[in-house]
Amino acid sequence: MKGSEYPGADQYNAYLSIDELPFHVRIGYQKTGFGKKAFLYCPRCAHRRVKLYLCGGKLLCRDCLPYSIYSGLTHTTKGGSKYIKYRMQRFAAKNGIILKGPFHYYIYPKPKGKNDDAWEMILKKLQGLENMRIQALSFNKRYSEKTIRSVMQGKNTLLYVLDLYDIDKYFYNWDKGYIDFPGNPNDIEVSGIFSNANAYQSVVLKSS
Repeated sequence: MKGSEYPGADQYNAYLSIDELPFHVRIGYQKTGFGKKAFLYCPRCAHRRVKLYLCGGKLLCRDCLPYSIYSGLTHTTKGGSKYIKYRMQRFAAKNGIILKGPFHYYIYPKPKGKNDDAWEMILKKLQGLENMRIQALSFNKRYSEKTIRSVMQGKNTLLYVLDLYDIDKYFYNWDKGYIDFPGNPNDIEVSGIFSNANAYQSVVLKSS
């Protein structure tokens, strides 16, 4: 459709699906000296943006997000507890979850209409990140960006060989789970925090 809000810009309706959720977004094309430049309209504020972010089942620009997309990374050690917490908050917000202190899967009921398996995997990913965060906080363990991303993208073997109870109660080496997942390149150094640990289980966490 033609738009009158921005002179010289054509607006079009776009329909897309992200994680099986349908979205309607307006796309604009601004004439430049080199042709046309594409941009998106934020569904909430209607401003032109290069990027939109998925938060709570909605697409929003960074000014409309309920958090700063960069504040969680200020003065933060990559792979440390604060960094992992930031990644957890971003992932939770994308899936419409408000984190409540230390993450425990059983205090988050499945939303109405959500697929059981899909919801369990979301909880497993968040519980896995919490498992990594506690290791970083308690033992100064550092996980690589590749390992962290493998959990968030469902490409870590531990997500499939463990249940939620185990991920909540025990420590695991998520580097090993990254390497064991089919298709992941074997190019990271595994740095276990317990020399006497077996392949997966190591230390029972005390009840908090």
